[in-house]
Amino acid sequence: MCVSVFGSVDKAAALCYHMIHKEVLTMNVPVNFSDKEAEFIKSYADRHGISVEKFMKMAVLERIEDDIDLKTYNEAIEEYNKEPVSHSLDELEKELGL
Repeated sequence: MCVSVFGSVDKAAALCYHMIHKEVLTMNVPVNFSDKEAEFIKSYADRHGISVEKFMKMAVLERIEDDIDLKTYNEAIEEYNKEPVSHSLDELEKELGL
């Protein structure tokens, strides 16, 4: 998991941001697949009109983003469970002057 490697979600998110938006980090990682796995991956990438490299990069970054989103969701649920207060859309719009 990304968080255990980088120590925290914040560090992982910062790394992801730099990889996606700044493109200052470069990393080559050899990955071995069986022939069937490689064929399956290439077929998927071909069907979506992208290279295997681009597909792999997207898959890894999306997985990291999903992990960060899940952690954020779990923290929000935990906070809500401590103090279960909710507001209607009308209340929020009124508060925001919309």
